[in-house]
Amino acid sequence: MISQMIASAEGRSLLVRADAADFLHGALDAEAEPGGWVRPLRFLPPQVRALGSCQAWHPGLYRQMARTAAGVSIEFETNASRVALELVPDEEPVVTCRLRERIFAPAESFDGVACEVDGRGGEPGWGEVLAVSIDGTGEDAGPLPQGARLVSFVLDGAGEAPGAVQVLPGFGATHHVRIWLPCLRGVRVRGLWGDGTAFTPVDPRPSLLAIGDGPTQGMACGNPALAWPTRLSERLGFDLVNQGIHRQVFQSGMLSGLGAVNGIAGVVVALGAAYRREPCQARLVARDVRAFLAELARLFPDAPIWVVTPLWHNADRVPEHAGSCISELGDLLAEGVAAHDRMELVDGLSLLDHRVALLADAEEMPGAKGAHQIARRLETRIRESCDGL
Repeated sequence: MISQMIASAEGRSLLVRADAADFLHGALDAEAEPGGWVRPLRFLPPQVRALGSCQAWHPGLYRQMARTAAGVSIEFETNASRVALELVPDEEPVVTCRLRERIFAPAESFDGVACEVDGRGGEPGWGEVLAVSIDGTGEDAGPLPQGARLVSFVLDGAGEAPGAVQVLPGFGATHHVRIWLPCLRGVRVRGLWGDGTAFTPVDPRPSLLAIGDGPTQGMACGNPALAWPTRLSERLGFDLVNQGIHRQVFQSGMLSGLGAVNGIAGVVVALGAAYRREPCQARLVARDVRAFLAELARLFPDAPIWVVTPLWHNADRVPEHAGSCISELGDLLAEGVAAHDRMELVDGLSLLDHRVALLADAEEMPGAKGAHQIARRLETRIRESCDGL
């Protein structure tokens, strides 16, 4: 059985088990697959159809990025001292592979799974990989997919001095645990194991909806816990619904079905950088911006909405396309925002210092340090405009 595999890999049994899908946060949908595996999804089916439609600029890319698990986490409380998660990661998307090569990061340390314990973040990567490939058929599980992993995280003893008294499994303090799933690829999850006595769900909180492009998705952070929407939502005490899509533009169809989502406390829109790289006509972009913002205001009439103009990027390395209308986008966004009462314009150039050191690939997308700065400055702006946050 799978528990025997865990005991063999661990040196002791992880006896308590739960379905990981019961602890998901940030997923709007999920696909059940054979063998008890579940794929969490951050977009609703109508949105996925729109992202792959003829109205999308890059439908193939958008469909692929929509399958990634950006902003999705598994959150629980437990008295275990070690937990392990069964997961199957998708293959690395081509666009992610190209980005990683520019940053010179090895595949196993780029993105992956990140575990936060009692508010402390862990190292980036895939955790401690106890079994890179789990072979065989478990009596309680059915055939295991190729590439299945068991990633393990130690909850007790972080920061303790050598020789500290070790507490027996299941008799230690209760920990609040959040396992962030990858920003840059999709995953399937199944069992959550521990050496304690129970896993307790964490109640859903009001959610921050983040809609944007590559930086919003977390494309260059190297760790799903460090993307700016993740950090911002945690600083505000919200759950997160991350709908960042690399190279996305203003496409009102991508909002299809979102009116059925409950608990959205605020929305941050950070789109527009993709216009820098491609030819575009200001007249058509203005139409798309107006339609997008009007639909967003209709779907969330009671939620404050912050619309961020494009962030600073390294223009020396990534010049604008000769046919780009990016220079007009700020005015177009200002006009669109002015038409709605609960909408505010945020100057993206003010959220990130104009320093190449904050860009992971020295071109345009902020790395972990840049994302931290964006989250901190956006938090200040949001708290200034919303009393009580």
